[in-house]
Amino acid sequence: MNTQITPPIGAPLSEERISFGEALRQLYAIYRRRQWVIWPTAAAVILIGAAYIFQITPTYTATASVMLDTRQGEVVDIEAVRAGLPVDTASVETEVGIIRSRSLLRQVAEQLDLADTPQFNPSLRRTSELQRFTDSVKGVFPGILRPAGALRAPPPAPPA
Repeated sequence: MNTQITPPIGAPLSEERISFGEALRQLYAIYRRRQWVIWPTAAAVILIGAAYIFQITPTYTATASVMLDTRQGEVVDIEAVRAGLPVDTASVETEVGIIRSRSLLRQVAEQLDLADTPQFNPSLRRTSELQRFTDSVKGVFPGILRPAGALRAPPPAPPA
């Protein structure tokens, strides 16, 4: 009976040490034997990554501060300025409320016909075969292929 005892995992196979140059030669030999697996795998990963990057919709974020200047540069008639622009905090809050108003935003969207613009309405965008494929992959793996900004919950909308 011919039995062979294998060393435990992680144990050196032999007591002899090899030089750094020999280790490099062995690594290069492994690379040469496996290059037909390494290069196509790397190319496939790069192509899939590039296709995904080109398919995602860019998300732009911006912040704006509105400052209402109630002063007039050259005042000729003080009574005309007071009659035209009330300077109390209530009038400033009213102007800010108008800017934040949902109904005003709705009117702007209707006037500019934003609902029929694919840039503002994702349901009007044409989807490619690759986009349909990535959508199906997202359905199978919901947490993997998500844009970085989508991990955070959107901030609550201000009351109208």
